[in-house]
Amino acid sequence: MPLQFYSQLFTKAVPVAAIGEVNPNQLAQDLKMMQEHSLAIIEKLMEEELQADLEPSGFPHPIAKNKLEALDWNIKHTLWHCGQIALLKRVVDSRYEFDLKVK
Repeated sequence: MPLQFYSQLFTKAVPVAAIGEVNPNQLAQDLKMMQEHSLAIIEKLMEEELQADLEPSGFPHPIAKNKLEALDWNIKHTLWHCGQIALLKRVVDSRYEFDLKVK
């Protein structure tokens, strides 16, 4: 999986730079593989490992102090982005009707 390429394209480059650079089917496959791999690792973690401090890195985590907090933050962070995408879709593509559907 070309993680460095994805990182350059989706975190460092301007959004327009991503147009036509990635095959959507390949991106979906890579996402699915990363999800499955991540879940397999998380499933094996023991409670005491979740309470352990984060591994040192080049920069500190903005919120978390231990692995459980990092996992919790990652889930919330992802859901925030899902909400942003949903809002953008609503503005760009179609309005979501919040009214009750009467049959």
